[in-house]
Amino acid sequence: MSYVLCPICGHDCGTPFLSRLGVPVFLNRVYRNRDEARRATTGRLDLAYCQYCSFGFNVAFDPSLVAYGPDYENEQCHSPEFVRHLDEMIDRVRSSLQGSAGSVVEVGCGQGDFLRRLAAGVHGDAIEFVGVDPCYRARGLQREGLRFFTSTLEEGPADMRPSGPLVMLSRHVIEHVPRPVEFLASMLKEPRQTVRDRLFLETPSFEWIIRNRMFMDLFYEHCSYFTRKALHATATKAGWDVESIDTVFGGQYYWLKARAAFAGQNLAWVHDEPSLTYAEIESFQAREVAMRAYWQKRLDQMAERGPVAVWGAAAKGVTFATQLDPESRRIKCLIDLNPAKQDRFIPISGHPVRSMKSAVEDGIAAAFVMNPNYLDEIKQMTCGLQIELIPVQATDHALHL
Repeated sequence: MSYVLCPICGHDCGTPFLSRLGVPVFLNRVYRNRDEARRATTGRLDLAYCQYCSFGFNVAFDPSLVAYGPDYENEQCHSPEFVRHLDEMIDRVRSSLQGSAGSVVEVGCGQGDFLRRLAAGVHGDAIEFVGVDPCYRARGLQREGLRFFTSTLEEGPADMRPSGPLVMLSRHVIEHVPRPVEFLASMLKEPRQTVRDRLFLETPSFEWIIRNRMFMDLFYEHCSYFTRKALHATATKAGWDVESIDTVFGGQYYWLKARAAFAGQNLAWVHDEPSLTYAEIESFQAREVAMRAYWQKRLDQMAERGPVAVWGAAAKGVTFATQLDPESRRIKCLIDLNPAKQDRFIPISGHPVRSMKSAVEDGIAAAFVMNPNYLDEIKQMTCGLQIELIPVQATDHALHL
């Protein structure tokens, strides 16, 4: 692999520190039958890390393989824990809207749940709410002051981004974008004559992934990985004046708050020490092999005792299943609360997705829980059932293999 330049700062990043072949291009696309699932499009993951701006990215990412549409399903609001997180982030946005006029535009709004909940708590008719997403599926009547477009920000109609002060929202989109500086710059109005325009952005923390050895959090859909420093550098280069970057959702995500800079304003981005040292990257590279070996052994052991499931048919769960059981011999099913995923099949391995009720009827004896944030609510759901829950996280046993 030849040397590559960082798309954020332009520095030489050396060779990738992690490579995987034949990974699913889409993890949140489910299929109607196993044969179709096993023919799903695959790509290559070659992750590089820039020691200068602390940005991680897939140098083998091919945008031509990725076409988001209405069959992409990543709804998470069936989890009470995730809804609590949404409401906390909504409160952060809402506090900046009270008493103001203008528009709120969410880029990558999914099915509009965040925007609907935000709009429901904002009183007054001076604010218009607009959601934009190529995966949006029109449902029901749109109330006055709340509009959705099945589109990207660039391809939508001219009135999609109304005039007046703007609040731009983007949650869990920028990690899917190979040119993130240009993506954030596209959200700025020109000419920039007011600092009233605001940006709120949420994205996974690369530090959390690396330091917790989360090998199932590295996948093709996410071609860009942000540390705190990389996120600050990206927003600044795009013309946003960063006010704060907080960790949220148990440290798994970053929440960025910024305002538009005046045209011509000289913004300085952080040039301090990298958020992750290359020693940490190299340590992950070595220990990722140990982690996979540990969980492969645990999966084999549990499968010998009885039927095994993976709890969560989203990115983490699909990566875990396709990496550790590609032939679908040990994991009987994936459990998911989203009805749109149930009775479907995940890409490549073709594992079926079941409801909890259906999985219990299938005799599932153990379930590997992908995200520790959901463990308590899953324990409540399975209380009284004979299902052993196994949280997948970094352990002393795994790290000493």
